[in-house]
Order: sequence, then C-alpha cells, then structure tokens
Amino acid sequence: MAFRFLSRTFGCLSVLPPLRPSITPSVRQLPFRALEADLVSHGALTTHPALASMQLRFSRRNTMNGATRLLQKRRSGFLARKRSKTGQNILKRRLKKGRKTLAW
Repeated sequence: MAFRFLSRTFGCLSVLPPLRPSITPSVRQLPFRALEADLVSHGALTTHPALASMQLRFSRRNTMNGATRLLQKRRSGFLARKRSKTGQNILKRRLKKGRKTLAW
C-alpha cells in the first residue's frame, strides 16, 4: 500500500540520475535572451561523456574576412611557391604538365 502511494506521488523511487542518456533530456529553464543567444538549444546536444567526441558545435563562417588579391598572391603566388619545398614541387609539376601560368 505504501509503495503504491509513493510511486503515484513521486513516479520513481530513485533520486539518482540515470547513467545512460535519456531520450527526453532534463533541460533547465533558461531566460528567453539566453536561449536566443545559442545557435543550438541545450537539449539538442547530449552531455554524456561517451558521446562527447561526437558533439557538433555550429557557428557561421566568416566569409567576408577581407581576402584580397594581395593575400592570394602572398599565399599562392610564384614567389611563395619558390620559397617552400612543396611549392617548388607544385611549380615543377605544373611546368611538366605544360601549364601556361605556373602560379599567380
């Protein structure tokens, strides 16, 4: 009789959290501004330590970061290719293939 009463009022006798992640995660209520700031809700990502390496964090990439022709020439121009060993290999490969333009 007492067990039936306890199970009806509390739902479960255990007060310890489950060891396995549940389907319905217990998410604490956050103010609206905090939820608005997050790109992914807290309930969407699991917090189980075994699945920590599989978590994905989403954010936008900065595509307007000021890439110019100057930067392009600095990174992949002829002189940049001549400076490094791998760059020299790229120039040799393009020369052997008969490319008109070896680098920027």
